[in-house]
Amino acid sequence: QYSAITMASSNVFYEYEFEDNTCKADYEVDGSEGKSTSVKAMIEFYIEGLSNTNRTAIASLMASSPCGIIAIVVDTTGTKWVYGYGERSKKAMKMTKAVGTTGAKVDEQQGQTITLENITPEIPRVYTGTVPV
Repeated sequence: QYSAITMASSNVFYEYEFEDNTCKADYEVDGSEGKSTSVKAMIEFYIEGLSNTNRTAIASLMASSPCGIIAIVVDTTGTKWVYGYGERSKKAMKMTKAVGTTGAKVDEQQGQTITLENITPEIPRVYTGTVPV
């Protein structure tokens, strides 16, 4: 469990809010590699609409991805989870996929689905502090 985050002055968290049922965070534990255990963590979210504002937000995630992304995810119960940072591994999340669609018909949604992933030796931890945005 973490209760505080200390960041370099040039680093910041960005806050994204999503429509209901359009963001999820998962992890999958795989202990099949002998004595080592790997945990694949994934965050998937949908950004509705195609606009220059949304394009800029996605471009920012793409630019941050090579250095890594640490995410704090608030689940449906209000619990905050840290993805992309741990005690045994500092391997941050990377954007692995961005899929956008204009929609083929007038009534189809336009938007992008973004996927962030990493593989570490531990599951995400709870965060009890205030998120610095």
